[in-house]
Amino acid sequence: MHLPKDNLDSTYESIKKHPDDLNLTLDKFSTCTERMYEVFRDIVSKHENMGKAAIVIMARNQATHLIDTARDQKSSYQQIVANIVSAIAPMYQMMYDRYIEDEAIEFFSQNIDKVN
Repeated sequence: MHLPKDNLDSTYESIKKHPDDLNLTLDKFSTCTERMYEVFRDIVSKHENMGKAAIVIMARNQATHLIDTARDQKSSYQQIVANIVSAIAPMYQMMYDRYIEDEAIEFFSQNIDKVN
């Protein structure tokens, strides 16, 4: 999968100028992540027989919902982007958390030999 690099540096420079907005957005992302996880756990626990197939079904349902929202001419472009960002924010937050955790584990694994 190719992730677009686009304007990461220029966007970051713009965001740095508004740290309060960044913190508010990150708080919203955390809230989205927690809520999405609660829904995920609830659905998976009620449909344990589906196993990992539940992931595919939920992803397709969410994608369909986002497409329908984007096609809805009543929503502004900014609202559509906000809806999509809310939907994908948990994925990026979980990947970032995993990255940080993996880096920490790797660091401690490399340094445990130095302690012994």
